Amino acid sequence: MNTRALAGLLLALPLLLSACAFDLKNQSSFEAFNDGRFRFQTFADVTWPESSEEAESARLKVLRERLGDNGLCADGFSITERKAALKYKGLLGDVYDLIYYGRCT
Repeated sequence: MNTRALAGLLLALPLLLSACAFDLKNQSSFEAFNDGRFRFQTFADVTWPESSEEAESARLKVLRERLGDNGLCADGFSITERKAALKYKGLLGDVYDLIYYGRCT
């Protein structure tokens, strides 16, 4: 690979990575049950790593927004189970499906 092509790739890399930065809220699903329980599914990737405290905080923020959008858990909630399932191994990092089960407190 010549220097010009490498420089172009390096300049494009941030754009390519930002294209992978999916909007957590739009790429998640939420299901509420009649007994105060809920299920929240989202993801982890190179932008939002599975083991990152910052990424986990962002995911929980989306969960709080989903609960609020549905008029649920005004007094808070607790996560009763969190599952991480490897979806695939990517070139820049692994991608996981994350499922949170919880209940209003």
